[in-house]
Amino acid sequence: FPHAVALVLYRDAGDDVPSSTTTVLGVHAGLADANAEVRRLAREQGVNLAGVAANDISPVRWDAPDGTSCWVEAHAVKPKTFVPRTTSAGSSPAEQQPPKKLYDAEEGEDPDLDDDDQDEGGHYD
Repeated sequence: FPHAVALVLYRDAGDDVPSSTTTVLGVHAGLADANAEVRRLAREQGVNLAGVAANDISPVRWDAPDGTSCWVEAHAVKPKTFVPRTTSAGSSPAEQQPPKKLYDAEEGEDPDLDDDDQDEGGHYD
């Protein structure tokens, strides 16, 4: 499991254009793969990467004369885990809480118990 991801972002116009949008084009586990994607997009767009370093130590960015740009951003990934609460010797039963669930089976949200496909005879609309 990676502890960081590299996002490939693309902006379709300059910062001074209010209607410009930024789009995430890809998410990569390695910086080298994300940089390779940005370089490939530069070749497709006809952008000269003469000023961009060829190493994969830092994220790549290019800006075209028409205002479009493409770059890599690295972001840390912090996994979320559910850890059961430990009960201390001095805690009363009223203070103890049941372990947290990802779903509530009483509400019909248990994916293992929800057999809608059997109700429909295996046919999906």
